[in-house]
Amino acid sequence: MEENRLSNQRGLHITIEASPPLGYRMGQGMKDLLGNDLRLIKAGLLYAEKVELCSFQSSLMLERLSLTEFDLKGQLEYLKKLAPVMEKDKQRLELALRNLENYERELLSKHPTREQLKKRSQFQREIWEPFKAQTVNMTDETKVKEIRQAIESGLLELHPFDISREKSADDLSSAAVKEFLESIQETIVDGSTYPLFDDFTSALVRAGLKEKTFYVSEISTERGKHVSLVSHLFERLPVFEQATVGEILDIRRELKKSLVRFRSAIIRFSDDIKTASWDENFAPEAEKVFYRYIEPAILEIEEAVQTNKYLKELCRKFAERPQLFDPGAGLGVLLSQLTNLPDIIAIALGLGVGVGTLAYKAYDDWVKKKQETEQNQLFFYYGVKQRLSGKSHSH
Repeated sequence: MEENRLSNQRGLHITIEASPPLGYRMGQGMKDLLGNDLRLIKAGLLYAEKVELCSFQSSLMLERLSLTEFDLKGQLEYLKKLAPVMEKDKQRLELALRNLENYERELLSKHPTREQLKKRSQFQREIWEPFKAQTVNMTDETKVKEIRQAIESGLLELHPFDISREKSADDLSSAAVKEFLESIQETIVDGSTYPLFDDFTSALVRAGLKEKTFYVSEISTERGKHVSLVSHLFERLPVFEQATVGEILDIRRELKKSLVRFRSAIIRFSDDIKTASWDENFAPEAEKVFYRYIEPAILEIEEAVQTNKYLKELCRKFAERPQLFDPGAGLGVLLSQLTNLPDIIAIALGLGVGVGTLAYKAYDDWVKKKQETEQNQLFFYYGVKQRLSGKSHSH
């Protein structure tokens, strides 16, 4: 009962646990670290009310990109914070910290002398700018800005890793791993969030459960299947990987009304999956769900939309050129304008039904068909697919 109460308070909340790629080392290979994070973030943004990202690489890169926004005080504080990570030698570390404290006393004066202004300029030119250039160059700036946009939307929160508590890069790596594993354990027993893991994190969970170093709740297992199925389905969509966070947020706003029905369908489909989302057999089972339920339903929606376009076209043509529907104009003129006319319209024309009645009937049928199509539980998925592929979704 308490778990359900918390869940209702948070809405549909997803926690993403994203591990760094294999072979990652502090200060090395910083490019292309965020593709995996962004893939999971975009799936979460499309589906959830709120998303939390636990990713050491994203936390570190976001902090690095913020270097360009620091004032002088922020620059000095950041260097003091990072010094223990960058310098392993104790004596050199103590010297660096003393120098930074001296800079603080001399450079942060409210009424600086000419000599202090000169030292500020020297600090910027010889210390901060070279450090910033080297650090930002190691950061995938485009992807970091995408993640920042998601955070600024209010939908994404970032788990804050503490990078200041250790004295070396090796110790920092160990601390980050420990904190990441603790976060995973908390997520898989928390009944108020939906766990979404990448492949390597899933492997960690499998190993932890086998060795009994991890424990998982039944509700987290069910919720993991739910959101992992959604992520699997989104990744099948055209150019999902290339879609920007801005595009994803726009699609979410446009299709918000259809999302509730889509979630209901996903709960039903995920009940067919017998393995946990972190199991190796999850992907084949998710694939089976796609071919059994999703693909046929999307095909039905596409056919319904295509049929309804003819009704819409009929209404448009009547509004633009009502003379086409004059009984004296003949059916040949009309039928040359419209192909594959719905049977009800063709019959009405053959029986000589009044133009006003025909137009009203066409419009009424189009509206009803449009409403029926949009009430399909998978219309949200269809709509996302159409927008990502760049095709018209109007019907």
